[in-house]
Amino acid sequence: MLSFNFGVSVVWDGFYLYVEGESFEPFIRKLGDLSDVLASPSQIRDPDAPAYFVYRGVHRNHDVKTFREKRIRHDITIIPPILNGNEPVKTYGHGHADDYPEIYQVIRGRGHFIFQRRTRDGYEVYLIEGEENSILPIPPAYEHITINPSNEVLILSNLISENCSSIYAHVREKRGACIYEVITNCGLKLVRNPNYEDCNVVIKRLRAPTISQSLYELFLYFPDSFDFLNDPTKFKEHVVSVKEFCVSASELLENL
Repeated sequence: MLSFNFGVSVVWDGFYLYVEGESFEPFIRKLGDLSDVLASPSQIRDPDAPAYFVYRGVHRNHDVKTFREKRIRHDITIIPPILNGNEPVKTYGHGHADDYPEIYQVIRGRGHFIFQRRTRDGYEVYLIEGEENSILPIPPAYEHITINPSNEVLILSNLISENCSSIYAHVREKRGACIYEVITNCGLKLVRNPNYEDCNVVIKRLRAPTISQSLYELFLYFPDSFDFLNDPTKFKEHVVSVKEFCVSASELLENL
C-alpha cells in the first residue's frame, strides 16, 4: 500500500486507487506495449508486466460539479521504477489533437520529461527535470514523454480538457521521441533516435519550477484561471519557448 496526497489523501494498493472510500480502476500500459518506442525493444523481459498506471477523472464526489462545468479532467499517473534493459521506464508519448495544452504536477518522486515539436528545419526538444511539486505546463503543439529515471515510484497529477484527445501515430512511426535516455557506466545519457537523423534536432535542458499548492486545490479555488486548457488558440501564437511558458504559468498559479 502506498499513501500520497494531491490535495486529497489517496491510497494505492498496486492496482486500485482509493479516494475517500471511492475506488478508481486504471488503464494499464504494459511493458510490451512500449516495444514501439524503446531504444532496444528486444531487452523487454516480461512484456505482460505493467509499465505504468493511468487513473482518469480522479476527484472527490463533491468536486464533480466544478470539473464538469469547466470541462476539465483530473488524472493521476503512477510510474514504478523499472528498467527495460538500459532504458528507464517511460510513457508511450503522444501529442494532442487540435493542439490542446495540458498541465502536470509531480506529486511524488522525480521525473524527466521530453517535450518536442516540429520546426521549419527539424525539431525543438526540451529535456525537463521535475521533482516533488514541480509544475510542467505543456504548451500547444508539443509531443511529450515522461521518464522515471529514479529508484522510486513517480506519481503525476494532470489537468486537461475533456475535449482533448491524444495522437500516438507520429511517435509510433518514429519509434519514440527524438532522444532516448539510457543508463551507462557514467550515469544517464541522451542518445539520438536514428529515425530523426534526416533532420536538425536542437536539445535544451530545463529544471521545472515548483509551486507550493496542488493543482487540484488551485483548480477548485480558482477554476476560471484554467480556462486556457479549453482554448488552444489562446497560447498557440504566443508561446515563445517552453521555459517562458513554464515560468509564467508557475508564477501565475503561485500568485492565485
